[in-house]
Amino acid sequence: MRRVHLWRRRGAAEPVWVWLVRAALLTLLPGLLLAGCTAGVNEDLAATATPRMPGDQASPPARLILADRNTTLRTLLVADPAAELARVDERIESGSDSAEARSTRGLLSLRMGDLTSARADFAAALAAEPGSAAAYTGRGLVAVTTAQGDQAGYTAALQDFNRALTLDPGTTTARLGRGWTFLQRASYRGERSDWETALAEGRDKRLRDEPLAQAIVAFALVGLGDLDQERQTLAGAMRAVDGEEPGVRAAVLMTVDARLALSAGEPERALERAQAALAIDSFQWEARRIEVSSLLELGQFEEARDAANALTADIPGDGYAWFLYATALHQSGDQAGAVAALTRAMELLTHAPAYSATILQMSQELGLPASPSSASQNGPATGAWSDPNGRPHALYGVRW
Repeated sequence: MRRVHLWRRRGAAEPVWVWLVRAALLTLLPGLLLAGCTAGVNEDLAATATPRMPGDQASPPARLILADRNTTLRTLLVADPAAELARVDERIESGSDSAEARSTRGLLSLRMGDLTSARADFAAALAAEPGSAAAYTGRGLVAVTTAQGDQAGYTAALQDFNRALTLDPGTTTARLGRGWTFLQRASYRGERSDWETALAEGRDKRLRDEPLAQAIVAFALVGLGDLDQERQTLAGAMRAVDGEEPGVRAAVLMTVDARLALSAGEPERALERAQAALAIDSFQWEARRIEVSSLLELGQFEEARDAANALTADIPGDGYAWFLYATALHQSGDQAGAVAALTRAMELLTHAPAYSATILQMSQELGLPASPSSASQNGPATGAWSDPNGRPHALYGVRW
């Protein structure tokens, strides 16, 4: 079976897909579990470790963790979010509208990729109950999902997670959200310090019994290039869910395993693990991205094109999905379609320097305009992806 090496860096020995997937850890907590205004908290908290509240011990009472797992985290882990959403809508229509119902509805919408509805539901929940930790947590997840490299989005997410932890130090999902925010920012902006902070957040003792925290640790280790330690971490997390009925946690860990396989140059195994995760939970967006990437590496361009087309239809605001679609269309010979898809990717990834060099190279091959002045007639300018001297940005700025 013929393989394709997606856009190489000039003079590089390894194909672009190897180092591209190292940093393309998009939208995992919302993306895998799935799936404007900011809280009035001390902004310094956004750049520090999880804040310690008065009386908050290193290991909070188990009842706090369990209470959160019975609400926010349990909602994100529900097996059939569409059916659960229908039940919540029935409650709301029957007059049982409340901050709790709106937060639940927002979390379910988030998991299914409906960010517009999720954002509106969390706003309604906070209007009804300004002290809702669940609503702040959900709003933070929306912010990190939609940031795609925009620093303001990550700051807003961290502020919301910190506010949720101020209101309820046992909000497990907010702690997980903090770790995922640093992972996301590292993926899009390429700062090694963010990978290291995500690693520390995932290793927080207050999350020691949560396999999803190990997923954050594993992804951070991939970003830092420590694949051996990542394998050990993932094996431990898989043991933690061994014996459970296959559910969202298992699907998340399978997706992490698929990402590891793709990073290690094993696209066949990556494809198998991604599809196994999707068989359990069809809302594993990152597994769907990995599926497309694996099909491209295996040279199955038509299958990759169809999968990427469906992915952009389901999550149309995902810049990386559009980049994958552009790649599949290019490899399938549809240059006009590739130009349109890449233009959309460029619009969505404007704040993502980690993707700059690859998008610049691809846009040049497809003949997109090379100066900002021509963007208004032909779409976004590739000049936005280079420095004032016309050189591509360093791809990630990450020391692997």
